[in-house]
Amino acid sequence: MAPSTARLNCANSWVTVDCAGKHIAKSSAMRMLDSAQLAFMTGRRVTVWVDDDPEKQQGNMCSVTRIDVLPAS
Repeated sequence: MAPSTARLNCANSWVTVDCAGKHIAKSSAMRMLDSAQLAFMTGRRVTVWVDDDPEKQQGNMCSVTRIDVLPAS
């Protein structure tokens, strides 16, 4: 679901895991990116928590705060 569909205050339809480390630790961002890539490669679904606070946006993208890879169904 795009952030605009979820009625988030995000100007962009993409989100960022903040690998630059501006709002979360770089190690946390890397783990979230790894989780997203694992889910993609294995065809698993994910649940993504997004923070739409304008102060935490980067390049008009809202920040991801958590990614959970869902169990296979």
